[in-house]
Amino acid sequence: MNLNSPLEVLFSSRKTKTYQALKDAGVDILEQLIYVFPKRLDWIPDAKSFADLEENAIFKGRGIIKDVKSVPQYYSKRRGKTLLKNLTVIVEDLESDSLLTLRWFNSYPQLEKKLLDLEEITFFGKVGKYKGKFQIINPTLSEDHVKIDYPDIGEAKGFQIKKVIQKIPQSVWDEIKESIPSYILKKRQLPDLSESLQMIHGLIDYADQQKAFERLQYEQYFNHQLKIILRKKMRTKNKAPLLKNIPNDLFKILPFELTEDQFVSINDIIKDIGLGYPMMRLLQGDVGCGKTAIALLATKIFFESNFQIAILCPTEALANQHFEEFEHYFKKAKILLGSTPAQEKREIYEGISVGTIKVIVGTHSLLQEGIEFKNLGLFIIDEQHKFGVEQRNYLLRKYPRTHSLIMSATPIPRSLKLTQFGDLEISTIKTLPSFKKPIQSRIVTQKNFSKFLGFVHKKLEQGEQAFFVVPKIDDEDSSLNNLEVTIQRLNKIFSQFNIQSLHGRMLADEKVKIINQFKNKKIDILVSTTVIEVGINIPNATLMAVLNPERFGLSTLHQLRGRVGRGQLQGYFFLIQENNISDDSKARLKILEEHSDGFLIAEKDLEIRGQGDLFGTNQSGSTFFEFDINTLHQVQEDIEEILEKDKDLLVQKLKENYQMKQISSTL
Repeated sequence: MNLNSPLEVLFSSRKTKTYQALKDAGVDILEQLIYVFPKRLDWIPDAKSFADLEENAIFKGRGIIKDVKSVPQYYSKRRGKTLLKNLTVIVEDLESDSLLTLRWFNSYPQLEKKLLDLEEITFFGKVGKYKGKFQIINPTLSEDHVKIDYPDIGEAKGFQIKKVIQKIPQSVWDEIKESIPSYILKKRQLPDLSESLQMIHGLIDYADQQKAFERLQYEQYFNHQLKIILRKKMRTKNKAPLLKNIPNDLFKILPFELTEDQFVSINDIIKDIGLGYPMMRLLQGDVGCGKTAIALLATKIFFESNFQIAILCPTEALANQHFEEFEHYFKKAKILLGSTPAQEKREIYEGISVGTIKVIVGTHSLLQEGIEFKNLGLFIIDEQHKFGVEQRNYLLRKYPRTHSLIMSATPIPRSLKLTQFGDLEISTIKTLPSFKKPIQSRIVTQKNFSKFLGFVHKKLEQGEQAFFVVPKIDDEDSSLNNLEVTIQRLNKIFSQFNIQSLHGRMLADEKVKIINQFKNKKIDILVSTTVIEVGINIPNATLMAVLNPERFGLSTLHQLRGRVGRGQLQGYFFLIQENNISDDSKARLKILEEHSDGFLIAEKDLEIRGQGDLFGTNQSGSTFFEFDINTLHQVQEDIEEILEKDKDLLVQKLKENYQMKQISSTL
């Protein structure tokens, strides 16, 4: 066996559920299996005397079984109507005459039989107290020095995966090559890779367990940062349209003056497209800060130089909204949606290929293999967080010489900038246009709910419109406000107003019809799911109420808030807290009530939800480590040092791990 041996060498049959589950998860060879990390690893202390018992501590002991008592649990039967029992076992310490009580609740008959057959046992568990005496509830009977839990993968249980990993022979572990130069390991005081991997899987001494964690976290960041460096260097090797003739009337197309941040952002773009290699710039800014204005200016620059421009949107609603804006400025603009009729699609494909269509707005349809541009100069991706890293990489592969502008109304937290977006240049718009009024946000409880309803009624009578957002279309959970129940409820309260619904199960033309009716003021209240999070621009909609707001992330709530107050009228945002919710949920909602800065909210949201998958892919074991900014900075510093001292080592590592060509010339 070796690292490249197929997974089946560890199995007697390919038909086992564990084998199939691992294969389905993409584990094909032993090296990939080694990187399926446990979700929990607890090193068990050496066995001690009962005199060392401490409450709430993990204790391992050895003793002589003095008594076993069992009580049948007639109301706790399991599969096959097996009668379960509560067991109480008295154990005498091998090192003294002290006694300790061990208890098992709802245990299977096999455990009682095993205990009755044994004279001595080794056990470990968490120490508790009952009536002033020490006891251990549901202890584990084992001589092991480590308790290790693997995640379930498909139908494969964690304990089954553990057994498979333990079958890997030592010769395979010894074959693991070191990936980091020895002088870096010495500098950071890190163990080697093979040793760290064995330690994480509980196969060797646990003395430096923390160092093993640090080493593998370092490895994860090291590999990822190499990919980012490579992507950026490969991009800058490509030639791209060199635009130096900026239209003299560029800013005249807009009916307003740019803010300072907008000026800086468009100047960043102008500088990028004059460098001769493809721009890859992320334009981030809060809802309503004016990113679309920058996209229009960038489009005009390329349009005037006779290049094609494509604008990619995550939803048809947002695509339609952008199309209305871009068509106003660029008469040769077209829109391509999944719902576009087949004949019209063929005509658009033809227009794109021959170059008669200069500006195309669309959804995922723009990523179809059959689309071929004649002279694509700029690709704009709006609401990039609705797409994945793979879509961005697809565009890089298919259009390696095209400039890209990526826009996000969800501010990117610092940690994500350094991981998922480390190969992008970033422009930030923080200042809002002077005519934008801050949206007023309030938490509504049972105490002020009647007052809230009165306020909504007054605004509707004045001709303004409202959104009511619910977490579910339909749900059996009575604690949730689903769409149908909410409409019935609102029809009783606001009977004189027209109330309609919008949700993801509706057909595309139905959605467009409802949105247009709302835009034309024929609908007073729109009850919706989060399909309105992006792409809905109703200037007369001034109120939004979110029901069960604790079910949404802070960033989603902030995005929803951006759907109101888009015109000259004051916008209002209400978080309806009808149920008893946790203190953590209350704290989250308070953040939204007190803050309108999307950047602060994004950071808070990341803190609350956890770092998740910072590297943009769902790799096995990726959540084993917490994000550590210091380790990431160390890796970035060390890679620069290696590039100076030992570039060939990085070239070789990239060749081995990523099978990329022309790496040497790129670095």
